Amino acid sequence: MLESSQHRAPAPAALRGAAVCFVCAAAGLSACRSNGAPKDATPTANDTAPAPKDAAAKQDAQATKTPAPPSQLHRIGDTASTEEYRFRVERIKHCETEPYFRPRRGNVKLGVEVAVENTAAIPVMINPFYAWVRDSRGKNYYFTLAGCEPILRATRLQPEQEADGWLTFEVPESANDLELRYGPPTASSAPHEVRFSLQRE
Repeated sequence: MLESSQHRAPAPAALRGAAVCFVCAAAGLSACRSNGAPKDATPTANDTAPAPKDAAAKQDAQATKTPAPPSQLHRIGDTASTEEYRFRVERIKHCETEPYFRPRRGNVKLGVEVAVENTAAIPVMINPFYAWVRDSRGKNYYFTLAGCEPILRATRLQPEQEADGWLTFEVPESANDLELRYGPPTASSAPHEVRFSLQRE
């Protein structure tokens, strides 16, 4: 004879728990999960917001990266002065070289005659590799040994001593608004780079 519905066996505990969770979820309660907080819970604003000190430090770091204003642009024949030396561009020309030193097709060897004088109370290093040429697109061209002679020799200038010579750069014939830049390492923290326009008048 079958048992009446009043004497049915109790449902397993797992099924009872699932039913309770179902009711809880319908009510919008997250506490019914047996394993604590949901695994995919997203962090709150308090968890992700940077600390005020970190934000201030970031702003300070960005402020220190502001580039210094460029130095004055001089012309051929001018003399540029820094705290430690004077620099002058005398003239420019295309350099004639041996066939195996000729520039690549579409390029020229541009020679720049310069003079440097030490105006400091201590020796100042000069070197042709402290110089480079920049075009209107911001591309740089560096000193090459094969070019106009005599070259500006690397040396240590004593106080009031002078040196002169040629700097040569291989540049495209189509390059525009060329600038010579020269910046040796010095003992002073003041700006020491000089700039010259290489446009003929």
